[in-house]
Amino acid sequence: EFDTAILDDVLSEAQVPVRAITEAGRILKPEGRLLLLATVNVEEVAGLSRHLAEWCARAGLRLAPARAIPSRHPEWLLAVATKQDAAHAAA
Repeated sequence: EFDTAILDDVLSEAQVPVRAITEAGRILKPEGRLLLLATVNVEEVAGLSRHLAEWCARAGLRLAPARAIPSRHPEWLLAVATKQDAAHAAA
């Protein structure tokens, strides 16, 4: 099990992105985190953010709001997901 796993610009090429996210989540420690990075342009930020949230929910992960980097003229989208039960363990 890992503290952190990173999916760096691979989900756009994945045939089944939910499966890739599920597998990355499977190898995390209970309080681990999954970093999701994707190359984007300004027109893609909102759509990809929605996709990431949907895919993570289907994979049983909780996604913090994605951030465009830099905020003006974004080139990257960064999001962090954690296991659903990790939120309960911290409470």
